[in-house]
This record gives sequence, structure tokens and C-alpha cells, in this order.
Amino acid sequence: MIELKKFLEMLEKDEEARAKLADILATEIALRSRKLIVRAVLKEVATKDDLKELESSLIHPIDKRIDDLNRRIDDLNLRINDLNRRIDDLRKFMGIGFTILAVLLSALIGVSLM
Repeated sequence: MIELKKFLEMLEKDEEARAKLADILATEIALRSRKLIVRAVLKEVATKDDLKELESSLIHPIDKRIDDLNRRIDDLNLRINDLNRRIDDLRKFMGIGFTILAVLLSALIGVSLM
């Protein structure tokens, strides 16, 4: 405590030392304040990379879902085309069947009428 008293007395007597100490303290306080401000700003500012990462994390699942839906639509289109082909085949078969049936009936009716 005696050392501190001597130091303070010296500062009271030496104006130049007092001014130098004030400059040192002011500079130190200013630097620390600036560092705190910069750190606070950096915590709150989103960089372009941050925004790109956020965009990617939001868009990627949507793109994946769209791709999945497109695959399912393609699969449904294939199934619909297959069903249309089967229906066409069935129509052809039924047309041939009706023609054969008509010929047979005509033959039977013709035979039975004689």
C-alpha cells in the first residue's frame, strides 16, 4: 500500500507522467472497447457464406422432394402407358372375339335354318 501511495504522489507531482499514464489507459480502454464492439458485430452479422449455407440447407430438402415427386410421376406415367396398352390389346381381342362370335352365330343360325 505504501508503494501505491508513493506512486500516486509521484503522479500528482509529475504532470508529464500523469499525462502519459492517462494516454496509456485511454488507449487500452479504447482498444478493449473496439475489440468488444467488433466481437459483438461479428456475432450478429451473417456472412455471404452463412446465407449460402442457410439457403442450401433450406433448398436441398425441397429439391430432393421435388426430384422424388418427379420420379413418382414418371413411374405413374409408365404405369398409365402400360394400362393403356393393355386396354388397347383387350379392345383388339374383344373385337376379334366378337367377330368370331358373329361368324359362329351366323353359321349356327344358317345351319339351324336349313
